[in-house]
Amino acid sequence: MSMIVRETLEVIDDLYPDQTGYPESEERCPDPPPAWAVTLPSDRSGYIQEVTHEALVEVAARNDLVIRFVKSVGHHVVAGTPIAYVWHPSADHMPSELGLQEAIRDSVQVGFARTMLQDVPFGIRRLVDIGNRALPSAINDPYTATQAVHHLSEVLCVLAHRRLDDRLYRDDHGTVRVAIPFPDFSDYLQLGTGQIPRFGAKEPAVARSLIQLLKNVCSSTTRKDRRMAAARHIRLVLEEAKREITQPADIENLLTDTNEALSAIEASRPQTAHGSTHDWTL
Repeated sequence: MSMIVRETLEVIDDLYPDQTGYPESEERCPDPPPAWAVTLPSDRSGYIQEVTHEALVEVAARNDLVIRFVKSVGHHVVAGTPIAYVWHPSADHMPSELGLQEAIRDSVQVGFARTMLQDVPFGIRRLVDIGNRALPSAINDPYTATQAVHHLSEVLCVLAHRRLDDRLYRDDHGTVRVAIPFPDFSDYLQLGTGQIPRFGAKEPAVARSLIQLLKNVCSSTTRKDRRMAAARHIRLVLEEAKREITQPADIENLLTDTNEALSAIEASRPQTAHGSTHDWTL
């Protein structure tokens, strides 16, 4: 787990440099025009491991095109199915595949398994899997599952205060030529906390550690949407636990943790110029 956390944080630092006071709005991939965008098929099956953009930007700029990937690093593609959209700003100009397919082949590394080259979700997925594998009754190792949650907390708290843009690569004139979708924070939060409660809902220690993780996430960001997403997951963890935990004392402790976490979110929400708080639905 220590190795996974270290590798994942290194990838986060590479993809999402820490930007103090960054603008709230994050850049997202442009939507392809449905009427005239052309799909480029993958010529290989496997996982997208890495994308280098230089050759793609060059061929797109030369032909006045935009290349927008269908899938991100870490996703599986099948040969012959779409890997990217490409289009010209004008519907009167249909893009030619000449040079595009070769540029895709040279710029996109597709392999049999996922790697940590540009794949933050893979690091989170590995920690989640460790937690899940420790929880079945045949193994019954809630301590290891709780450790996995603690380490997930470290990763998710770092992501909580980073600007999580899609990858947009521009030509020398500032025009977006290559766009690669990447997860937003709600995707990372769902990946990190959505599955463990299904396996660990019977174990109070695991449920309480998930509540603490989400409370830590809230304290790591001032963004309303991210705090509201964490609050929603706190309630989901509680609902899963209430269905599975049979001891009233365990439920009472979990309710206390939940109320404290949601109260902390409520108490720290932003204030308006008139002293009233924003309308947050928790």
